[in-house]
Amino acid sequence: MELVGTIGDHKSPYASPGVPVTPDTMLKDIRTAADATISPDGKRAAFVVWEWVPERPRQRGRIWVVDLPGGEARPFTNGPHGDSCPRWSPDS
Repeated sequence: MELVGTIGDHKSPYASPGVPVTPDTMLKDIRTAADATISPDGKRAAFVVWEWVPERPRQRGRIWVVDLPGGEARPFTNGPHGDSCPRWSPDS
């Protein structure tokens, strides 16, 4: 299987701890998932996790993957730039 997307870095741990949302919650503390896509064989999904990075004026995306059903999500990309638009090759 092959996953293609733009290149970019991410830090461990693999999963984000839950952040309770209160009136004092800073938007920079919240990560969001978007642009999910399931592999052609249905065994994995890829998605983008958007997060705020200290000392940067905007969010950065990282591509994550998860085995289906019920696997643990893990970062797929880990470069110095943001990543987006995960897409599976047809032969995946």
